[in-house]
Amino acid sequence: MKFDDLVIDAENNTDGKVVVMPDGRVMTEATITLSPDGEAMMKQGYLCGNCLQDFAKIGLGAFPEECPVCHFRVRELQAEQLRRQDVGEAHLGSRLTLSDELERLGDMWLPGDDI
Repeated sequence: MKFDDLVIDAENNTDGKVVVMPDGRVMTEATITLSPDGEAMMKQGYLCGNCLQDFAKIGLGAFPEECPVCHFRVRELQAEQLRRQDVGEAHLGSRLTLSDELERLGDMWLPGDDI
C-alpha cells in the first residue's frame, strides 16, 4: 500500500504545540488525517504512531519493540498514544450539498453562462 493511500491530510497546528525529537530538534506538532486503511494499520500495529513508518514494507511484523526509523517504543507506547491523540472522525470538504451551494450563489455568474 502506498503512503498516499494511508494519509489523507497533514497540516501544521497553529496552536503552538511542539514536539521535541529524539535528536533534540523542536518541531511544530502536526495534525494527521488517516484514511480508514491507515487508521486500521496503525491500530493493528503495522504503522508507527510517531513517524508513520509502514513496518510491513521493511519486513517487520505488527507492534515491533521499537520503530527502526524514529526509535518510538511501539509495543509499549502506541496503544496509549492512539487513545490520547484520537480526535474521532473529521469531516473533509464542503459541508454544503451542490444544490445548496448553487442556491447560495444565486444569480452570480457560473461557468458556461454567456457574458
